[in-house]
Amino acid sequence: MPNTYTLPSADVVEEWKGSQHPGFVANTRQLAVLDAAHAAMAAGVRGPALIPHLVDQLAVTDAQLAVTVAGTSIPIFEVDVFCAVRAILSRRWRNQVAAATQTLSPTPGQDLPRLKFQQAPLLAESATVRHVVGHMVTVDVRGTITVDSRTLLAAKHLGAGESLTDSLAESLTGLLQWPAASVVKMRPASPPRGANALMPG
Repeated sequence: MPNTYTLPSADVVEEWKGSQHPGFVANTRQLAVLDAAHAAMAAGVRGPALIPHLVDQLAVTDAQLAVTVAGTSIPIFEVDVFCAVRAILSRRWRNQVAAATQTLSPTPGQDLPRLKFQQAPLLAESATVRHVVGHMVTVDVRGTITVDSRTLLAAKHLGAGESLTDSLAESLTGLLQWPAASVVKMRPASPPRGANALMPG
């Protein structure tokens, strides 16, 4: 299999800056990592298995794997994969939130059925929408809480005794348990949104 991975010519973290936000345009080498990571995740590859899988898929050489982030022992390739996964998850989250907002069409004063929040855990027999700002919805449920519309839609499904779709369940529980926590610490002044969902608890 031909080598399709290229090391960055500049700081790898800086190169991926903004990749979790709409409008990010990946360069050719980033696209190779993104495409391979997306295919692997779609095929069910998770956690620590992702790195060796992508090493094989991209035919990363030993010499490339030996190149580390300056001042650390972290391979640049692992940072590439970490950033690619976060970019993919961020895009997935945005798509799911937009779809959930369209499905729920939340409006102030709207009464909601039985809700079961997976992460709290919190069960409410009924709730009322108080405020809606973009994709964020404030509801009265044993006090006032604000959640994104994706979380609210999941709570509605669970409250009705339904199962979550695989994609929605993954986004709520975190797709990866990432071993290299120090990758996030390289940019302590502006930690990426959603990074905690990827890190071990």
